[in-house]
Amino acid sequence: MVILVWRIAASLPRVVEAAAVVAYVLLGALAVLQIALAAGAPLGHLAWGGKYRVLPRGLRIASAVSVLVYALFAWIIAGAVASLDRFGDYIPEKPPASGC
Repeated sequence: MVILVWRIAASLPRVVEAAAVVAYVLLGALAVLQIALAAGAPLGHLAWGGKYRVLPRGLRIASAVSVLVYALFAWIIAGAVASLDRFGDYIPEKPPASGC
């Protein structure tokens, strides 16, 4: 049981880092889409309910604001990943000896 917990704890930083990379890629793709929508690209069918081909002014502003929200999400994720560096100091290199 102790070894199983150690293995999970030892692999946790790698899993979180991989999840962060996936999140960055998805947020980046969404940001590119929202920037294009805010610039007036005819991609409105992909966002905001798909009602408009080219977004009206209010939704263009909302698309621009959503890019800032995505940046905030990325910043929060980066902080969470950075906190794993401190967590890693508590994981021993080798699993503890089982005293059972």
